[in-house]
Amino acid sequence: MLFDPPGPRGKPQGMPHWPYVKAVDDALTTRGIPPGTVRASHHGLERGLTTYMTLAWDVSRASGRGGIRLDWEERQGWYYALTGLDSYDVLLYTVVTVLRTPMAAPETVADVAEVLVRHRRLPDRSSGRSGTAPGRYGLPPPTSAAPSSVWAPSAGPTMAPVQGRVCS
Repeated sequence: MLFDPPGPRGKPQGMPHWPYVKAVDDALTTRGIPPGTVRASHHGLERGLTTYMTLAWDVSRASGRGGIRLDWEERQGWYYALTGLDSYDVLLYTVVTVLRTPMAAPETVADVAEVLVRHRRLPDRSSGRSGTAPGRYGLPPPTSAAPSSVWAPSAGPTMAPVQGRVCS
């Protein structure tokens, strides 16, 4: 569970995507797979001050013989790592192909994370339902090139700007 963004209370310094970070964390917590580590900040000037998020489940929270890490960067999208017993021992690091858009819906991220954490693999890309409706994980039928569901902030009171601030 995330508390407040970096910076003064109610004023997320350099974190325009804080609502997205919070929504993903909330979706994971609701699903019953809260990560052991959540890191969210922005890169330095050399990388354009882009926002990033790291979600990590160590070996005690994941199945198999190691941990799982999901990395998100606002311009690049989602990547995952299979780690060894030590979280710095990265065995595999690659793009999450199931999440076809950089701002995938938090529920879709939670679907993918659940399969990764519980089974140490990505969901099957061909698991979509037949017909034209998107299947589980927001995937279109295999013949479609449409992107998976995209996150958009709700217009509710918790997301309304108040004097240039984002309420939490």
